[in-house]
Amino acid sequence: MNYKAIFGILIAFAITIVGCSKSDNDTPNPTNMDVKVSLDVKFDDAFEGTLYPSTIFSFASLKILNQEELTYFDVTINSDKEFDGRIKITNDKFIRETVVDKTIKAGKNVIPLNVLWKFDDFVNITTSGYTHFKVELMDKSNKVIATKNVQLSYRSINECVFATKKEDGSIVDLRFLFASYVNEDSKLIDMFLSAALKRNNEEFGSDPLLNLAYGWAGYQAGEDYLDTQVEAIIYQLYKLGMQYSSITDTSNAATKIYSQNVRFINESLLLQNANCVDGTVLLASILEKIGIRCFLVLEPGHMYLAYSSTGKTEISLNDLNFIETTLISTGDMVKIMKDKGINAKQNFISIRKAREAGIKPIQ
Repeated sequence: MNYKAIFGILIAFAITIVGCSKSDNDTPNPTNMDVKVSLDVKFDDAFEGTLYPSTIFSFASLKILNQEELTYFDVTINSDKEFDGRIKITNDKFIRETVVDKTIKAGKNVIPLNVLWKFDDFVNITTSGYTHFKVELMDKSNKVIATKNVQLSYRSINECVFATKKEDGSIVDLRFLFASYVNEDSKLIDMFLSAALKRNNEEFGSDPLLNLAYGWAGYQAGEDYLDTQVEAIIYQLYKLGMQYSSITDTSNAATKIYSQNVRFINESLLLQNANCVDGTVLLASILEKIGIRCFLVLEPGHMYLAYSSTGKTEISLNDLNFIETTLISTGDMVKIMKDKGINAKQNFISIRKAREAGIKPIQ
């Protein structure tokens, strides 16, 4: 599927695909016969010849997209004869060997390829670089007829594409992809929560308003207890020395792609610093782990967190509490949990709804 079409689907957040296939068992095989072909391979130009592992990972499970139609490479074959062909594409870093059997018609054939991505390896792609894909056209006896090598640049898994520019200049909003960096399944959160509970009850155990007598209970112990849990988690981040960092830029010089670097939660905890996005996805990961429903709140050039007082996944002003994650280093709960209200500039991304739509944690 061409990404121009995919972006149209994402804008509407709905999809209808109608297609058909046809096979011809009487197609001649060119073995022992001359065939003249030309082979060209093109990576979809929506991403300007660059692989973004985070985007490929997130799109792979997005339920509104037909995964069988989610292709990134177009193979163009011009042949003077019709024959049964086999297309093989290989690359050690990003994909498993992918083989597609296809009837090659006389004339021009444009074949979209759905390659077998090594999704589990994407998390290890932490720097940018270049890679080569080898595409071979063979007959059914595996005799190579033509070969094409394609060089592509690639970006780090930490680089999140949050918007793209279409040819007409309009912008496709992909900010929901930030939800991929929220990871409520991380094993590090269990250790963090254990340490946070211990610290809170050692320091504030004598205060009935601050003591977490029921542990991490989510919504089960009432709204006041809910807020006490959130404050204990923020306090633990403060005591760990979490500092605000304004680093967001990447070396990407793309003209149609808008992206920024996002740290995984293990990186933020290890480095003890975070920009607004890093801190928000970190805190959302921890709160979602204990069952507290969170929203990434985006404004132009900024992100912060909101959480529901009742467990709702719909936006309601009276139900939301806001957390300014860039102020965690101050330890000032009044400033950190300042009421921001709802305005027209905000865009809310429900983590729970993102999961239901198929957006999964990258790490």
